[in-house]
Amino acid sequence: MKVKIDGKDYDVVKIGNQSWLAKNFRNSASEELLTWHEAVEFAEKHDCFRLPTDADWLELKSWVKGKFPTQ
Repeated sequence: MKVKIDGKDYDVVKIGNQSWLAKNFRNSASEELLTWHEAVEFAEKHDCFRLPTDADWLELKSWVKGKFPTQ
């Protein structure tokens, strides 16, 4: 699956019940990774995704370790 943001295609992978970008966003001007502040602004500007919460990370960690959460 792919998502288009600001004219660029990004691959999306499904892990468990979650969808994650396959690669991190990069600052379009410098091609560097976004700072936290830039990521927050970007997420607010685009409604196709949100930044992960602590709970999201814990669920992802469980899936990766093979300890699947109950649904």
